[in-house]
Amino acid sequence: MALTSKDKQFSEQNHLLWRCKVAASRFQSSFLKPQKISTPLQGISHIRLYFHKLFYLEEGIALMMTLWIMVLLFAIATEFTHATRTEINTTKNFKEEIESYYFAQAGINLAITEILQDAKFHTLDEEGEIVFGRKRFQETPQDTENSSVTELEEDTSDIKSDAELISSKNRKNIKLGKGGFSYSIKDINGRLNLNIIPRDTIIKILEQSGIGAGSLRDSIADSILDWRDKDNLHRFNGAEDDYYLTLSPPYECKNDFFDSVEELILVKGMTEEILYGTENTQKNKKSGQRFLGIYDMLTVQNIEFINPNTADEKLLEILFSPDEAEAILLSRMQNGKYDNSKSSHFIVESTGFLNDSSIKRTIKATFEKIGFGRPSFILTRYWNDNKIR
Repeated sequence: MALTSKDKQFSEQNHLLWRCKVAASRFQSSFLKPQKISTPLQGISHIRLYFHKLFYLEEGIALMMTLWIMVLLFAIATEFTHATRTEINTTKNFKEEIESYYFAQAGINLAITEILQDAKFHTLDEEGEIVFGRKRFQETPQDTENSSVTELEEDTSDIKSDAELISSKNRKNIKLGKGGFSYSIKDINGRLNLNIIPRDTIIKILEQSGIGAGSLRDSIADSILDWRDKDNLHRFNGAEDDYYLTLSPPYECKNDFFDSVEELILVKGMTEEILYGTENTQKNKKSGQRFLGIYDMLTVQNIEFINPNTADEKLLEILFSPDEAEAILLSRMQNGKYDNSKSSHFIVESTGFLNDSSIKRTIKATFEKIGFGRPSFILTRYWNDNKIR
């Protein structure tokens, strides 16, 4: 049967619709979830409506991709900003730390200047820092161009007034430009050399700290001697490698002199409370046992003499008879000193700071003064410019 023109037109439309359905299904399977297309579609107006819907679906996908790209760019920008700010703060802190370090060095240099100046005596003030009893001078009228100075005779009535001029009060918060520094000077000649004191003296120091007679006291004393001697034979209550290698972590006995007083913490039986004192560690509260500490009575410097003006009261009781120790303390209380002894070793601690910053830098050093008067000079025995407060 021959097809009419109307039937041909209808067949072509159906074929076109079928092709559209195939194209739409492929499109949806690639980008969207498959959706059921209502069939049959009649007329070209339905085809236009269908493609109109597909156009808006594609436009929604482009919008979502644009939003995700914006979110990604925002995250990248935020991370870049954070990294830049961190880098700026790090550079700023480094700059301020370097500036604080040189302010601390200024305090060290000022302390050295103070130590090098000649003095009548060395004693302690109320803060426990060393005081330099200055010599007083007057000009001689013999030559105005090259005026010399002569020392006045000692006047014991104004010793304290001379000492207050250079006491620790004048070493705090010294302003210098946009920052400043504070420093302290402590005496070492009022301490005992840990590397040479005998066992009896160690026993007395431990007893002064609060350790009574017993195995703990004897163990610490013998272990200190074993730590600094040259052999591997331990004393009756001491310790050598056979003990220290069983610890966690293990380490060997040094069998040599102590390099610092802090090294005592490695010795058998020693604790932070015994070394620094219970008040300085805030430990050992449950047992109720309190220790005064031995740190301030010891040094590793080669001290040739003890300055009675700066020695600790507990140390005076060890070195002198009870009557002599009482006489020294009474004279120090009344006159500010016992005699005209001068110290040779000093601990200087200086902290530099900036006015508008919380960053500080601390330097701790030990100096030995060689000689007295103008020929004297300073020898650095210890230097730590990374001290953590």
